[in-house]
Amino acid sequence: MKTLIVALYNYQGKGLDSWHDHGAGMTYTAAKNAGCDVHFLDMKTLTSDAELQEALKGYDLIAFGLKSSYYSIGMKVIRYAKALGSKVLIAGYHVTAAPEQLLENPDIDWVFHGESEITFPQFLQSSEKFEREIWGEKPQNLNDLPFMDRTIYMNQTEPVEGWWRVRGRNQMISVMAARGCPYNCSFCQPIERNHFGAKLRRRSVDSMINELKWLKDLYHPDCVMIHDDTFLIQPKWIEEFIERYPEIGLPFWAAGRADGICQHKDLVGKLVKVGWELVSIGFESGSQRMLDKMKKGTTVAQNIEAASIVKNFGAKLYANYMLGLPWETKEDIQATMRMADQIGAEIPSWAFFTPYPGCDLGEECMKQGWSLLDRNNYNRCPSGRKVKYVDYGYLDKCLKGFREEVKNPFCDIIIPTYNNEDLTVDCINSIKEHTKPETYRIIWVDNASTDTTKVEKAIADVNHKLIRMPSNEGFVGAINTGLKHSDAEAVCLLNNDTRVSPNWLEKLTSTLFKDSKLGILGALTEVSKGPGMDSHHSLSLHNNLVLQYESDKGLEFVNKCLEERYSGRTTPIAFVAFLCAVIKREVINKIGLLDPNYKMGMWDDNDYNIATRRAGWRTELALDTCIYHKGRSTFNVIQKTENFDVGKLLRENKRYLDLKWETSDVSIISRAVYDTLGNDRGIGILTPKRLELMQKFFIGSLKNQTDSNFILYIITGHKDNEATKAIESLDWSPLNVKFLYTDGDLSGWRNSVSSSNNFGREADDGCPEDLVRQSNHPKSSIMARLDTDDWVAPGWVAHMNYMARVIPDSHFLINYQVIGQDSSGRLYNFNAVHNRGRTSPFISLIQRTEPRLSPYADTHLRMGSKFASVYNIPPSYAFMVVHGENRSNRVYAQDTYIGDFGSSIEQPKVINFSHIQDDRIKRRLEKITGSDWKSRISRVRMFKNLTISEAR
Repeated sequence: MKTLIVALYNYQGKGLDSWHDHGAGMTYTAAKNAGCDVHFLDMKTLTSDAELQEALKGYDLIAFGLKSSYYSIGMKVIRYAKALGSKVLIAGYHVTAAPEQLLENPDIDWVFHGESEITFPQFLQSSEKFEREIWGEKPQNLNDLPFMDRTIYMNQTEPVEGWWRVRGRNQMISVMAARGCPYNCSFCQPIERNHFGAKLRRRSVDSMINELKWLKDLYHPDCVMIHDDTFLIQPKWIEEFIERYPEIGLPFWAAGRADGICQHKDLVGKLVKVGWELVSIGFESGSQRMLDKMKKGTTVAQNIEAASIVKNFGAKLYANYMLGLPWETKEDIQATMRMADQIGAEIPSWAFFTPYPGCDLGEECMKQGWSLLDRNNYNRCPSGRKVKYVDYGYLDKCLKGFREEVKNPFCDIIIPTYNNEDLTVDCINSIKEHTKPETYRIIWVDNASTDTTKVEKAIADVNHKLIRMPSNEGFVGAINTGLKHSDAEAVCLLNNDTRVSPNWLEKLTSTLFKDSKLGILGALTEVSKGPGMDSHHSLSLHNNLVLQYESDKGLEFVNKCLEERYSGRTTPIAFVAFLCAVIKREVINKIGLLDPNYKMGMWDDNDYNIATRRAGWRTELALDTCIYHKGRSTFNVIQKTENFDVGKLLRENKRYLDLKWETSDVSIISRAVYDTLGNDRGIGILTPKRLELMQKFFIGSLKNQTDSNFILYIITGHKDNEATKAIESLDWSPLNVKFLYTDGDLSGWRNSVSSSNNFGREADDGCPEDLVRQSNHPKSSIMARLDTDDWVAPGWVAHMNYMARVIPDSHFLINYQVIGQDSSGRLYNFNAVHNRGRTSPFISLIQRTEPRLSPYADTHLRMGSKFASVYNIPPSYAFMVVHGENRSNRVYAQDTYIGDFGSSIEQPKVINFSHIQDDRIKRRLEKITGSDWKSRISRVRMFKNLTISEAR
């Protein structure tokens, strides 16, 4: 059988491997020595497909050894061979790794497993005796094998340019001293073991030296490569080699393991002396987690020590590093980079993990569907995308010198569930798709759902722990149970109605652990429309981060935009909602479990945030990470199916939060000092009309605030008087309201008004404002004043928070200019000028640090003088209601209604002075035409005989 053995290479040797193919060469040499009609083709001698087709002509059999990385070249040879009428035999590593791929190809006549020197010549002599699958007999004594014929190759020596990097080293000869590897590295096992067997076989030193002498005499190489998987094993053999190798006298390259170098330091020194000039070590990774995943059997410490040993003996390092494993985090990558920097190898060789068939890691990737390659494009070069869950852009950046401190600890993801099975399945599937494998465990805590079959199927193939609760313990109970079963350095609390996005957890953990002062970090949320809207996390409330057209392109695109612009950046937030929150273990150890007094949940996350901040950590939102959140899915279920009052739960939990912490960044202070309950209007008298207005306007508008995170302080009279009790009996829920009591003594104010015949002023001794100034009300960083008969727009509190967030001043005042509203509901432009010099009754004081003034520290008109910065807000937020109860609130001639709706509507009322008999005084009064406070008071002061009751 006229046979052509083909050594597969890219044309002209362009590609990864240009060294001699010992498998093909030894097979040819053995067959030639057995008298077979065998020929050899080194594809490096070719330049085109046409030359290949010509070279394949005239043979009964075309045979070659196939590596996975040369699969496409091998398939091309098969096509041309079959077109020329030749039979085809395939051997090599790919047969061992994936024989089914080749057996399913009808153009392949024989598939040959294992070593070929004994069995292949027998096949050529009697092919009819062999089945389609052939298993080669392993030569037990490698000394019995012939020396490989080098004349069959284009060049008898091998070039070293580009990787040996020592002057005077140009041509090399490679030899094999052993077959097999006793180690278990999962990036090449079990294929190595399946191909060569589990036992290490080694040629004698005498055989090795004799071949090297022969090669040296024939080809005069500059250096030698000992092409074994690992050289530095079997110390007795090494000792003999050290004795004999001076007979060769050429520098050589050989591979050693880090642990072997550390163990046999003395042998390394002796080997270097006799010529071990270039020491190849597979360091692979600077992350012990990754080394363990690779089953390397070495440690990072051994890597560092081995490199130091080699350098101290004066040899050079050829360092092999592997990046791009799907389980590898940025922390692992940076650990490898730091190790490589420390080692400082003369020849660093970087490879990206490629999921080859036949090795444990490759098979795992392909089984999980993570491989981005197929049999036609296996290539370990550090370029191109090979597997999912790898940020190749980040790898390229690191290879170009980027370094950063990053930590991606293992994370327990606690997911509480109660029914909503389909949502939970979507959540788990998104975690599996977008989270690096083996960097997390799901702790699934089920609150006695009726059916969990679908979830069990979805979660079966990931690291998880299932905890079944005997009854529905709500969010808090489930989370606390999960926390008790968690020991990870990072813990993520995640709602089951979320869907995560690419690299979400790696980004959150790396950002969280990069800052020692960060305790809890949350993600932005893209939420469903409607009541599920997240109050703080929603991307729609952070719409300055991405443009509208970008957010319309979907969650994955949004995340890419966020990562490009805000990588690693965070922003303060009122609280990180536990729909998605990553918490450090040290925080959990300090704070403990969630407070069970929050019953089913709601406000428990705010509570935990407060506790975390008081313990010295910050709680913030990541700007580069956005997930999807449906919103309140579980509460909607129990509300519909179990008649559960979610609103009541919210109110009760909020009250408990306020009682527990007695704190808020925003305090609204209002005076409601009355000492009498009655129907007639007068100083200190609380009328039913006033109570009605308080409920309708004041309380109603505060309930409608878009940001409800504030404390309302109502300063009243004596706690036991009827007026105070009437105020307390109003419907304040769900506001966080606190009543502060004064002695309620308004006699001083009555005397002041009586003696001065005025309307009653904020500056009067004993007036309600004076009692407020004397009260011990809290002073927070944001304080505002609001009258109990007026109202504010829904965004008022949110606006105060916004101003406090964006203005860097430590102390400033916000002056809310007012809109008037008469008793019919009509709005009008309030003519009294409110600016920096005359601030309105609606002011907010932002005071991040001490000292802090009360908004009642002076009359509202003069409060602007106490601050270097006053920000005037045009009429839009605060509304002064004209209702007849307040002597100062009237519609004056200078006031103009907003919008003209026809003559049928009553025109603005003007103060009527027609009953004044003194024409002289009347004429003087008429000269004072302003509608501001000073003008109004001046009118009354000029007319001493005008009684308080007449002026109403």
